[in-house]
Amino acid sequence: MWKGRRSIAFGAALAFSALAVSANGAQAQDMEIGFKLGAAFANFSNPFEPGEPDPQSITTFAGGGHLRFGLSPSISLQPELLFMRKGADAGDNIEGHVEIDYAEIPVLLRFDIPTGGVGFSPFLYAGPYAAFEVACKLEDGGVEVDCEDGEHESFDYGAVFGAGLGFAAGPGRLVVEGRYDLGLQNLTTDSNDPEQKNRAFGLFVGYAVPLGR
Repeated sequence: MWKGRRSIAFGAALAFSALAVSANGAQAQDMEIGFKLGAAFANFSNPFEPGEPDPQSITTFAGGGHLRFGLSPSISLQPELLFMRKGADAGDNIEGHVEIDYAEIPVLLRFDIPTGGVGFSPFLYAGPYAAFEVACKLEDGGVEVDCEDGEHESFDYGAVFGAGLGFAAGPGRLVVEGRYDLGLQNLTTDSNDPEQKNRAFGLFVGYAVPLGR
């Protein structure tokens, strides 16, 4: 099972590499590479079981990198490859939680807001994401085990919405940003259970440098 998930993650990395190769069609001076680390506050959209209370959010780690290439002076395309841990806690004194690790590939359309060279640059972005499960842990009654195959969907997809600020720092820019992941895939495979979809809010700090300058 783990080998299969590693293969999926490797496939996700290859897909990101293909996006990187396609970016070479853009002019080098319009390209950028960056890395980011941060925290994600993840939850599910509905209870684990019918009649149970709503799940509670968990705080997890997230990080990865991106390529960005310009389509115009203010609009660019930004594919990313991120590690994202999502899931939820049962909450309300119920002992149990789920943590799912994903290799996530967002493809974002970004709009940089002109500021007239004041030393910082705000931006907005949005776009779809596809996420491939790498690992899944389930804790129930104080015992943590691997999730069983077939109990939930291992592929997720959805939409990303975010905003941030870039600050001039050395040869590149220091970047702070926040984003919201809206999962659209129903993760439950049992038709008798409530639909569960990923929800996550992420905060990141990163650094980006232009290529070809």
